[in-house]
Amino acid sequence: MLVRNPLSYSWSRPSNGFKLNTDAMFWSGVLSFGCGGVIRESFGLVLACWSCFLPSLDDIEICKFLAPREGIKLTIDFGCILDEIESDSFDVVNTILKHKSCYVVTSLISNIFVFISSVGYSMCCHVSHQEIW
Repeated sequence: MLVRNPLSYSWSRPSNGFKLNTDAMFWSGVLSFGCGGVIRESFGLVLACWSCFLPSLDDIEICKFLAPREGIKLTIDFGCILDEIESDSFDVVNTILKHKSCYVVTSLISNIFVFISSVGYSMCCHVSHQEIW
């Protein structure tokens, strides 16, 4: 697993296999949260994309951890082996890489660890949200 914070960001292909990009979002108009992601292969072809609207959730931190967990679950269901996992949340990537738990997301982190270790995922990268736009 790798934390990466490039100076300028555009999607970069994984060296081999598949890449999962995830994000969490807040809709101010409806005061709700959501998360989503995309799975691409090494030439950039989108294999799957997904999103979840979470109207009863009131904590963006939980939403940030739900995004990679749900994306990893989806790749496992599809039988894909990820080469990379990217998130623009440094807290998410740092928590996953250091195998540490933090307050209310402890069970989500445990799920992510189990999923990652069960299929041998190799990389988790941070990309700055500001640099994407």
